[in-house]
Amino acid sequence: MKSSIINRHPIKSFLQAAFSTLLLALFTFQVLPGQNGGSLDEEAWKMKKEGDGIRIYTRWMEAEPKRKAREMKIVMTIKAPPQQIIEVIRGEKIDTPWMDQVKQSYPFDISADRNNWYNYTEFKLPWPINNQDVVTLYQLKWEAFPGIAHINISSADGKVAAKKGINRIEYYEGSWHLAATAEETQVEYRIFSKSKPLFPRWITDPLVHKNLIRSFNNLRRKALKSN
Repeated sequence: MKSSIINRHPIKSFLQAAFSTLLLALFTFQVLPGQNGGSLDEEAWKMKKEGDGIRIYTRWMEAEPKRKAREMKIVMTIKAPPQQIIEVIRGEKIDTPWMDQVKQSYPFDISADRNNWYNYTEFKLPWPINNQDVVTLYQLKWEAFPGIAHINISSADGKVAAKKGINRIEYYEGSWHLAATAEETQVEYRIFSKSKPLFPRWITDPLVHKNLIRSFNNLRRKALKSN
């Protein structure tokens, strides 16, 4: 059955594979500006997509000599305090993951102060590509000024054994920045990938942007629901 579907829709299957491959690449081999690479002389941000109050920006950064890679930034506001948004990011009390294209995601080994936890996430990929998973450590820090929080994300591959039939993402870094105002919270999420794209960006970018808008809409909806 799956084989016949792919034969009838070869272009759709290719686009699904391209989208999933680049989506996972965005979460692999990430280096944040000022950490282990990246140039301080970066270009200005350019907005590439906006929808439902969610803005996606990109800029080019030096990944290695004579080669640049794109950094991506997602910016939005949510009418909820940072703590409620963090609860959704942590995922301990929500029934389904907020991120699209995820089969399962859950925290474990949460510290007593709830500022550090590990997370296991399995990404769904179109058949016949194997699903991929990642194990990460989340470290939450609050600024002295009330209502400002940072979350750093790093790989923790050894915390969960590799599973048969699922390809493990071994390198993963990312960050969140949350800043409360009078009535809402400014949310910023940055991604910088050194990976070379496997498919032309004109094919994958619209799909990635659509997925990100949908995912961050889910984040907002779940944070508001917890009010």
